[in-house]
Amino acid sequence: MSFLQGSPPWPCLVREGERRSLVLNVVGALIVAFVLVINLARVTPLTSLRATLLIALGLYRLWVKNERPRGIAGAEE
Repeated sequence: MSFLQGSPPWPCLVREGERRSLVLNVVGALIVAFVLVINLARVTPLTSLRATLLIALGLYRLWVKNERPRGIAGAEE
């Protein structure tokens, strides 16, 4: 997912006159999007995403419970 989120800015970084590079970047982003859609159509990736979200939610709750410590010094109090 993060790779796909990073793909749209690539065409903006292409220098003028490098149309081949622009086309390659756009095609690459479309291929990544297609693969992600196909993978999300299966059950296994959805289970993995669900588990990741549960872990993130648990870590967020621990962070809030500890009054949102900033830095390593506040984490051990």
